[in-house]
Amino acid sequence: MKIFTAERQYLTHLTMKRLEEVLPAGEFVRTHKSYMVALGQIRSVKTDNLLLGNEVNIPVSDSYRAEVMERFRNF
Repeated sequence: MKIFTAERQYLTHLTMKRLEEVLPAGEFVRTHKSYMVALGQIRSVKTDNLLLGNEVNIPVSDSYRAEVMERFRNF
């Protein structure tokens, strides 16, 4: 798995499930089977994608959409 930050990339052997367990739940949300983002980096939410602070579009799958919308509203 690759983890992207504003400064650099990291390569790790963690699974998405394990990453979800170790990251602070109030600060990160899973958007897709292959993506998890920091709530503080989200600039806008559309039906099927997010725009992050660094102009990156991240997909939002149907199965995660309701949680993403709820978490973004409450952040």
